[in-house]
Amino acid sequence: MDYALMKKRYLNGWHTWNVRSVLSHVHMPDGLALNVAFKEYREGHYLKETLVGRFTDEYGREPAETAFPGIHAFDDSYTEMSVEWCDMVIKVESAVIEDELILLITPVKTHARPAMLVLEGGFLWGKPGWVEKSGQTLITHTPSGERVVYTSGQPMEDSNIPVQTAFLAVSLDRPVAFSTGTPRSLEEAQRLTEHCKKAHEMKTAGFMAALGSPELAYSNLREILNEQTKEGFVPNFAYATGQCSSDRSQPPVGSAMLLETYRIHREKWIVEDMYPALLAWNLWFAGHRMNDSGALCWGSERIPVLYGNRWETDGVNSTFGAALESGLDNSPMYDDVPFNRETNRLELEDVGLTGLYILDCRSLIELAKIIGKNADIPGLLKRMEKACRGLENLWDEENGFYYNRRTDTKKFSRRISPTNFYALFSPYVSSERQRRMADEHYYNPDEFYGEWMMPSIARTDAAYPEQNYWRGLRFRQ
Repeated sequence: MDYALMKKRYLNGWHTWNVRSVLSHVHMPDGLALNVAFKEYREGHYLKETLVGRFTDEYGREPAETAFPGIHAFDDSYTEMSVEWCDMVIKVESAVIEDELILLITPVKTHARPAMLVLEGGFLWGKPGWVEKSGQTLITHTPSGERVVYTSGQPMEDSNIPVQTAFLAVSLDRPVAFSTGTPRSLEEAQRLTEHCKKAHEMKTAGFMAALGSPELAYSNLREILNEQTKEGFVPNFAYATGQCSSDRSQPPVGSAMLLETYRIHREKWIVEDMYPALLAWNLWFAGHRMNDSGALCWGSERIPVLYGNRWETDGVNSTFGAALESGLDNSPMYDDVPFNRETNRLELEDVGLTGLYILDCRSLIELAKIIGKNADIPGLLKRMEKACRGLENLWDEENGFYYNRRTDTKKFSRRISPTNFYALFSPYVSSERQRRMADEHYYNPDEFYGEWMMPSIARTDAAYPEQNYWRGLRFRQ
């Protein structure tokens, strides 16, 4: 097995492949997309694409929808999504039976005048094909043949919507079903959808919850790694235009994620496929973010402006860019920390990054053993030991904790977050120190312990009351 073959096999059937909308269902390899959209009549808004986590006024879009993911089978045999939009609540379910799709749309909360439900048909990513409307069906034409889409809904006529292809429009005054291949009544669609839901729940109760989907796991790991720059790091972001954050990396967590994935699925070929790139990433961090002490600092490289995008200048080679590299964008830990333009690093040795780098080395050592790359192990051990020595310089005996340390003033930074506990990735943290970290800090209600675990910055931090992004109780912890 290799990744290209696995990807070819995986790209088949109905899935939610379209990243532009969680209510778009795409059949591969045809690229046929059936997109669920809505028009409401109180103000006349049209919801063409639905995303999870969209903000109000994002890209000038108002009102913004709020999408709540429900059950989503790894193989997309059943999916569930609830959408709140314009004071309406709509539940969208899908089921796949023998390569045929059923969509079940149920209005939960409606307006005085029911919304119009629209099913748009089309082809994505330049795939050949065309769609035509015939009565109350859509007929899709692909290189492999025709596929007919049916609906149980009552037709509506309203051409004043932003659609450039054939579509079905029905009233959302009651539950509506769409089906491919076979015309199905609403009752039949409801019964089959419920059957697929229960079948998924039964699988989840067993090993499926633990084993998951190896194809989905491998695809996520490999596609992220495919964005690796020629310098050797995996960028913080990458656009379809070819632009990426060429000044800064992602945190070095890829090797650990691959090792955990291997421990579940036990397939060596994916380790053999990804290991060289992960090793190059490890070497990049040692060369560009490690101080002579062995501790590491977040950074941001100098880069040329090639696209004219704001992220080629905003924060580049500065404190903000280094904070972005950490993934903790506006964390108070990096407030007012100087940036060294000679080293391209923050003047702050970081416990979190040093701990992650130690974990990266440890994970790569295990991966190297799995695929017989024993010649790489001495170098990995050397870099790990150096990072561990650097981490030991960040221990404060008086306060029983590992703290970030300023490289310009040599003083500890007392602004702490959950990333300070990443020191525990080192194999040399004694049991006594582990106990002090837990008792004096983790279980300290003035810092981290409490009803909601864990805050993104210690409760004692001056920025904690802001409750914004990485400055407070919530977000990504």
